[in-house]
Amino acid sequence: MKKIYLSILFVLTFSQIFSQNNRWDSIFTINNSADDTIFATSANGNNIFIGGSFDTVANIAASNVAYYNGTTWDSMGTGVNGNVYAIVANGSSAFVGGNFTLAGGLTATNLAIWNGTVWSVIGTGCNGTIRALESHNQYLYVGGDFTTIGGISANHIARYDGTIWEALGTGTDSSVFAINYGNTLTVGGNFTYAGGVLCNNIANWDGSNWSALADGFDGPVYSIDGISGLGAPIIAAGNFLNSGSTLVRYISLWNGSSWTTTLGGTNGIVYSIKLVGTSIFATGNFTTAGPQSVNNIAQWDGSNWLTLGDGLNNTGYCINNNYYDIICGGIFTTAGLNQSYYFGRYYSPPVISQQSTSMFKCEGENVSIFVSSYSGLPLTFQWEKDGTPIGTNNDSILINSVTTADSGVYICTVTNSIGSTVSLPITLTVNQPPLYSVVPSSIFCAGLNDSISPALSGSLPISYQWYKNAILIPGETNENLNFLPAALSDSGNYYCIAQNMCGADTTNIIKVSVFSLPNVTFSGLQNVYCENAISDTLIGIPSGGIFTGNGITDSIFTPDGFSNEQIITYAYTDINGCPNSFNDTTFINSLPYVSFTGINPNYCFNAPNDTLSVNILGGVFSGAGLTDSIFSPSVAGAGNHFVYYAYTDLNGCVNTVSQTTFIYSPTIFTYFALDTTFCDGDADYTFSPYPSGGVFSGTIIADSTFSPQIAGLGNHNVFYTYSDTYGCLNIDTITMSVHAIPVVQITNLNTFYCQNETSVTLTGNPSGGTFTGNGIFNNILNPSLLAIDTFDVYYDYTDVYGCYSSDTASYSILAVADVYFTGLSNFYCPYDNSDTLTGNPSGGTFSGQGISGDIFSPAIAGSGSFYVSYFYNNLNGCISSDSSNVTVATLPNVQLPQDTTTCSGDSVIINSTGDIGIYLWSNLDTTLSIVVAPIVTTNYSVTVFDATCHNSDTITINVNPKPDINLGQDTSACLPFNLDAGSGYTSYLWSDGTTNSSITVNSEGGYMLTVTNSFSCSITDSVYVNANPVPTFNLGSDINMQTTQTIIVGASSSFSSYLWNTGSIQNFIVISGDTVGFGVHNYWLTVFNDYGCTYTDTIVVNVTSVGISDISKTENILIYPNPVQDNLFVKLPENFSEPVIVTIYNEKGKEMFKSDKHIANEIKIDFMQYAKGIYFVAIESNNKKEINKIIKN
Repeated sequence: MKKIYLSILFVLTFSQIFSQNNRWDSIFTINNSADDTIFATSANGNNIFIGGSFDTVANIAASNVAYYNGTTWDSMGTGVNGNVYAIVANGSSAFVGGNFTLAGGLTATNLAIWNGTVWSVIGTGCNGTIRALESHNQYLYVGGDFTTIGGISANHIARYDGTIWEALGTGTDSSVFAINYGNTLTVGGNFTYAGGVLCNNIANWDGSNWSALADGFDGPVYSIDGISGLGAPIIAAGNFLNSGSTLVRYISLWNGSSWTTTLGGTNGIVYSIKLVGTSIFATGNFTTAGPQSVNNIAQWDGSNWLTLGDGLNNTGYCINNNYYDIICGGIFTTAGLNQSYYFGRYYSPPVISQQSTSMFKCEGENVSIFVSSYSGLPLTFQWEKDGTPIGTNNDSILINSVTTADSGVYICTVTNSIGSTVSLPITLTVNQPPLYSVVPSSIFCAGLNDSISPALSGSLPISYQWYKNAILIPGETNENLNFLPAALSDSGNYYCIAQNMCGADTTNIIKVSVFSLPNVTFSGLQNVYCENAISDTLIGIPSGGIFTGNGITDSIFTPDGFSNEQIITYAYTDINGCPNSFNDTTFINSLPYVSFTGINPNYCFNAPNDTLSVNILGGVFSGAGLTDSIFSPSVAGAGNHFVYYAYTDLNGCVNTVSQTTFIYSPTIFTYFALDTTFCDGDADYTFSPYPSGGVFSGTIIADSTFSPQIAGLGNHNVFYTYSDTYGCLNIDTITMSVHAIPVVQITNLNTFYCQNETSVTLTGNPSGGTFTGNGIFNNILNPSLLAIDTFDVYYDYTDVYGCYSSDTASYSILAVADVYFTGLSNFYCPYDNSDTLTGNPSGGTFSGQGISGDIFSPAIAGSGSFYVSYFYNNLNGCISSDSSNVTVATLPNVQLPQDTTTCSGDSVIINSTGDIGIYLWSNLDTTLSIVVAPIVTTNYSVTVFDATCHNSDTITINVNPKPDINLGQDTSACLPFNLDAGSGYTSYLWSDGTTNSSITVNSEGGYMLTVTNSFSCSITDSVYVNANPVPTFNLGSDINMQTTQTIIVGASSSFSSYLWNTGSIQNFIVISGDTVGFGVHNYWLTVFNDYGCTYTDTIVVNVTSVGISDISKTENILIYPNPVQDNLFVKLPENFSEPVIVTIYNEKGKEMFKSDKHIANEIKIDFMQYAKGIYFVAIESNNKKEINKIIKN
C-alpha cells in the first residue's frame, strides 16, 4: 500500500521582494513511495481536500482522501478503498468520485459524500469510474466512464438534485474527463459525439440540447475552466495538438466562435487548468509554454506565459485555487526549490478584490472606506491620507460624522510575507451644507448706498434667491443684496435661501428699515477770538455728534496756534445710523509783541532788590518776589523763578512774556564727628567743619577748640562764618551742652545666701545699669553656682548723656545639707499596697499627693503622674530637698451590660466595652464578646489586662423555663383536619396567623406553631399534613319531573362505597314520580374513597303533573339504556311528526353533543367516546323540552 507523509512549512520573511521560488509552500515533505499520486484537489475557505492513490497523510491513516483545515492535515474517516479522481468541496463537506466500492465502510460505488464527520452514499452509485464533478446551483454534475448511475441510464454524464438523478440527453459516446459550468455546461473528454452531435472531445449543454464548439480537438480534453460571455474565455486543456486546422498544442482559448492558441501552447500534455482572476494556471507534463522554459506548471497572463519559479520536477495532474493561492497535485517531489511531495501551494501576494471608490460626502455623514483583500498568509494594512500614514491596521476606516478636515486622498497598502499591493487612490471630498450666521436687522438711510451681506459657510457651488416680504425678488440671485441707493420704499422683511448639494439654509428674517437723514446744527462758537483765548465748549444739535476742524478736541474749540478764518464742522449720526453735518466759521486775532529788562539771571539768597523796565507801558508784572516792577530775591527764596509781564491790546487780546532767574541757596554745613553733649570734666573738643575755610567765634578757647571744663555746666553757642563760591556770605550756629556726673547705688543685695537658693535679680539706682561679679549673668545672681565664700558685686551705670558712675558691695554663700530619700517606686496600680519612705538626713518633712507623714498610698494618691518631695532645714537655716516622680496608673476601663433575664437554653450575647487589652472571661474565653446559653441563673465576669494593671466586671443572667410543645409526627389525613396543641400556654401563633390552641387544616402543607408561657418564653414545633384525596362528584341540578316519569340519579362507580339518605348503598337510585308522589323531595349521597375520605352532594326533585313546557308523557319518548355503556337510543312515538334536537351535557354543564333536527323515530348516540359519569339528555321540540339524567358506567 502506498504511503504519503505530510508536514507544513510556512516560510515567511520580511523582505519587500521575494523570488518566485520563495512563494512555494511545501505541503508534502517526506516521500516513502515512488508511485504515490494526487489526482484531484478542491478548496473551500480554509479547507483543502486532496484525492488520489495513498494511504497515510502526516502519519495519519488516510485512505486515498484527506483534508487540510488551514492548520493541520486529517483523515476523512476511513477514506475510500480505491483511487479518487474528482473532489468538489463545500465548506467542510465534499463530494468524492473515483474508482472505489467502499467509503467509510459503507458500500459506495464510485461516488460518496463526506459531511465533515461521516460518509454517506448517493443512491446505488454508478457502473464505471467517475472522472469529473461540478456543483452548480442545486445540481451535482457527474462525468466519467459509466453508462448507468443512481439506477438510471446515463451515458458518461448526469446530474443529481439531491433526490433524483437525471441524464443529460443521450450523453456522450465515451468517457467524460472534465466538466465546467460557466453560463452553460461544457464537458470534455475522450468522445466523438454528444447527444448524437459531432463534437470531437468537447461539447456544450444548454439545458436541453448538446452542441459542438467549432471543430473541437484532435485528442482528449482533461480540464475546462472559464465563464463564457462574461469577459473571461472558456479554456480547454488536454492531450491534443489541433482544433480543426488551428495548431493550439495542448491548451486553447474559446473566443466565442473558434478555438485560439496561447502563443503556441505547451510542448506536452496539460492535465489541469485553473482560471484565477485574469490568469490561467496550467499543470501537466511539459517543459515549455510558448517561448518560455517551464517545468510542468506555468501561468498565462492573457498575453504571455510566465514561470512559477523552478516549477515542478515531475508531472502535475490537478490544479486549483485556494482564494488566490494556487494548489496543485501530481507525482512531483519538489515545488520551486522546496521538497514538496505530490502536493504544493504557490502563495499569492495580497489581492485586493474590491475597494471603495472616490466619494463625495456631506459633513456629518458616517463614512466607511474599505479594501477587500485575500491572502493565504497573515495580512497587515497600512492606510495613508494625503501621503501621511494613519495609525490603523484594519481593512477599513470608519469615520463617524466626517468634517472637512477628513477630506483627502486615501490609499491602503496590503502586505503579506510575499509582497505588498497598493489600492487605487480613494478621494474623499467632504462638503459642508450652507450655514448662515444670524443676520441682524438692518437700518439704511435714504439716499445712501447700502447692502445686506450675510455671513455664510458651505461648499461651493451655492445658489441664492432673495425674498422681500415672502415674495421672490426677480433677478436677486447674488450672495449680497445691494441698495443703490436706499429709498424709503425699501423698508421690509428680507431673507435669502442658499442651497448646495448637501442641503439648504435660510437666513433669519432680516428687517430692513430706511430712515430720512437728521437735521444738524451747533452753537457755542464765537465770531472772533484772540489767538490765546480760552477754549469754548461747542454744543451739537442733536447731541452725540463729532466736531472737526483746527483747534477741535472732542467738543472743545481752542484758538491757540491758529489765526484768521477757521471752518468748524459738526457731523451727527442718528440712532438709525443715518449721518448729516453742519459748518460754521470764526476769526482769530494775533497777539501784541511784549518784552521787559532789568532782571539778573542769578542772585544770592540775601541780595538787594532790582527795578524792571518794559517796552510797552500799561501792562502788569507777576511772579514770586515781585511788587509792581520791584523784584526782591530774599522774598522770592532759593531756586528757579519765573517773572511775568502781561499786556492787553485794543482788540482785548492779552499777551504775556516771562523770564527766569536763579537764586542761590544758603550753604549747608556739616561737621566731622560732631559732639554737642559733654560730661563735667570731659576733655576739649576740636570742630572739623565742611566746607572748611570759615571762621569760628563764641565760647571758643583757641581757633576751633571747645573746653567743657572752662565752659561749665549748661548750653553754650558757637558761630561759624563762611563765604561760598558764588560770593554769598553764610553763618552757622552750634549749641554745646555740658552735663553733671550721675550718683549710683546697689539697692537689693543680701549679706548672706544659702547655696541652694533660687536666683536673685539685682537692682540699682538709677536703674538700667549692669551688674558684674562671680555667679552673675544678665544682672541675675545664682548662689548655686558659687562655692562657700564671700564675693563682691559691681554696678556700672551710664546716663542718657553718656556720663558714667559705679557702686560696689559684698555678700557670703552659706552651706546646705545633702538630702535624699528612699522607699518610693516609680510606678503603681491603684490597688497596690502603701510604701513607707525614709529621708536622709532624718528629721525632714515629706510632701506630695498620697503622702501621710512618711507613708505613700497609691489608692489615696489616685491615678496620675506627680512628684513626692523631702525637705530638710540645717543649722544655717538653709533648706534642701529631694523629689522623685511617681505614676499611679489608670485602671483599664471594662464594662458589662446590666443584669438580664432570658429563657432556658436561649443564646445571649454578652458584649464587653472598654480599653484595649487582653480580655479573660470566667468561662476562659478571650474575645470581646461571648455567646452563652445558660439553663440556670449564672454569673459571668470578664477581666481586662493592659500593659500594667487589670480591672473586672460581672453580669448575672437570670434564667426562666421554656414551655413544652409537641405536634407529633408528620401525618396524612382527609381534609378538613383538626390540629390541637392543648391548653396551658399564655399565647399561640400558627404559621397561618391563627392564635387559637387548634386550627382546621384545609390544604396539604407544613404547619408551624409557636407557644409562649407566663415567663414570655416561646418554643416552636411543626408538622407536615399530607392531604389524602377527597372524592368529588355532582348529582346535577335540581330536577322537575312528572308523576308519570321515572329518573335515575347517581354518581360514578369509581368510589369505594356509597350511602344515600334512603339507606341505599348503590351508586345510583331510581326515582319514580308516581311512587314518591307530588311535592319536593330532597336526596343526598355520601361517597367514600379508599382513604376513608367522604364527599356529600344533594339534589332536589320536584314532582308535578304534566308541565306546559314539557313534552307530553303521552308522547312516549324513550331514552335507554340507563345506565349506558356504548350506544344511547332516543326513541320517538310512531305518530311523532315534529322535528327534535337532542343535546348531551356533562355534569358541569358543558355541551358534549348536539344533533341536527331529526324527524326519524329513533336517534342513536355513540357514548363510547365519553368518560364515566353523569350526563343530561335534553330533547327539544318546538317550544317543548324534556331533560333526563343518565349515567355512563
